Order: sequence, then structure tokens, then C-alpha cells
Amino acid sequence: MARVGGHVSEKAFYRVGKLQGEVVDYNEDGTVRDTNYYENGKLIDKKKFAVSPQNPLWGVWKRNPLAAGVYPTDATWTFYANGIYEGRFFNEKLPTPPEIGKANWKYIPVNSASGLLEVYLGDELTWKDAIRWINRNQFESTFVVSPDRNDIGKQWTFMRQQR
Repeated sequence: MARVGGHVSEKAFYRVGKLQGEVVDYNEDGTVRDTNYYENGKLIDKKKFAVSPQNPLWGVWKRNPLAAGVYPTDATWTFYANGIYEGRFFNEKLPTPPEIGKANWKYIPVNSASGLLEVYLGDELTWKDAIRWINRNQFESTFVVSPDRNDIGKQWTFMRQQR
């Protein structure tokens, strides 16, 4: 928490010396001036890859439950129109809250049946998936780029939860 002239000017959280989570900047009168989100010290920009609601990935997607047994056992991806992606990963075998990660995302159509999903932290490409559409409410993703090289080539099927 930073103070300037006796009032709070910013609230921020750090993990291992890097900004993490929501950072709120305040005006002198105490009203919120701006809110940003950081993941591992990198800004998740609210306007970086804004999309229209017609984008095929916009909405909430849940991993096919038939893929259970692979960590994490439950995964939900939410793609917001402001270009922010939120992943929630939960392992029912562990008594911990779900892991939540945020990043920027963009979808690059290749043709009507496929495309590429790119996810960024700041300006760094974190991972890339090849998307194959099964129908408008279901897709299969295959890791093309991943921080964990063991994930490359791994396939998951997701089903639309809501739009």
C-alpha cells in the first residue's frame, strides 16, 4: 500500500518480489482511478486483444470430463471480450482451492474448421494451441507451444458452458 500526502494512492500485492493480482490506483479523494491485473509481474492488459462477441471462443468452456485422471481433473477456460483469458484448474484429489491464472488471448482463424489460440503474459507468448472445431459448442485443442514441454502435442476437448 502506497501513501502520498496522507492518503492511499495504490494497493498492490507482490509474490516473490513481483506484482501479482489486482493493483488499484486511487485519486486523492479516495475514488478508484484505475484497476489493473498482474500475473507474475507482467501486466494483463484490458484492451490488448479486445474482441467482438462474435468471436468463436468468447465465453466459458469446460474441459471434457472424460479426460479426468489427468492433472488438473477439472479445467474451465473463460475468454472475455476485453481480451483477457481466465483459467481455473481444480484437482478433486487435493484439498486446495482452484488455481486461477489470467492472461491476454487472441484467436487467429485458419479456416472455418480450425484456428490458433495464443495466450500472452505481457508481450511474451506463453502458450499456443491449435484449435479444431467439432461444432460451434465444442472444440479440440492441441498444445503447439507450452512452458512445460511435456504438454506439447497433448489434446483436450472443451465444451461451451455459456456465452
